[in-house]
Amino acid sequence: MRWSIKKSDHGYSIISKSNAWCLDVEGYDGVSNGSNVHVWSDNGNPYQRWCFIPYNPKKTVDDGIYKIHPAKDTTYCLDVSGSASKKEYKNNQNIQLWDNTGDDSFKIEYVSDGYYRIQEVSSGLYVDICNGNGGKDFLKCGTNIQLFSKTSSRGQLWSIQKLYKNTYTFISALNGYCLDLENGVLENGRNVSQYTLDSITASHAQRWTLEPVNDSTGDVNNDSKFNATDAVQLKKFLLGITTLKAPENADLNGDGKINVFDLIAMKRRLTSK
Repeated sequence: MRWSIKKSDHGYSIISKSNAWCLDVEGYDGVSNGSNVHVWSDNGNPYQRWCFIPYNPKKTVDDGIYKIHPAKDTTYCLDVSGSASKKEYKNNQNIQLWDNTGDDSFKIEYVSDGYYRIQEVSSGLYVDICNGNGGKDFLKCGTNIQLFSKTSSRGQLWSIQKLYKNTYTFISALNGYCLDLENGVLENGRNVSQYTLDSITASHAQRWTLEPVNDSTGDVNNDSKFNATDAVQLKKFLLGITTLKAPENADLNGDGKINVFDLIAMKRRLTSK
């Protein structure tokens, strides 16, 4: 059987040459392992729209802490709505654009098979697609990108494709959509969502640059590592038993104080590693 591929605003239709029907996921109650695929007349449903993900099983980015900038203007960067110091970061917190004065940075860590997890450092939460763990919105263009605690969902896995002039596009392993700046507009508070890949080179709304961040937050014993030993040291400090070798690294929630909330934030980060 032969097929034609037709581009739409929400992905691609794969159309049979024999009867002009579309490749379709059976049923309207969600997509999961074992969902049947058949052909159906074109009705514009998202279950008839498909994406093509460039396959690159190699690492394209070194593991590390980064600020993520829109390629068109590095005076802006990815930011989370709300305030980390006020402990407002939580599940479903929206990701947006903001000027490059905040403290939001992201840990990019290779998982396997060409995919990465992206973790917001101060909260320990991960870059995720809204309803990527269930529901239907993950199939729609314009669905928000958010923070969420670590899950096994492919909504937290991203292929990072290197383009030209050291720019990158982030493609979801869940649905093939890209990390996209709403309408490509550069301004504080501009929403970041998902959208189909505009082209193999990506539009400026889908191209990003990575600025490495030397983040020593949490390394309170100053041994160039962040691990359980630091949590023990911080707990002893809070109990008045010892001093910290690097107190400047102890303010994990960014509120200008060292207290039990920093210990809670430290344990959360260690648990999510």
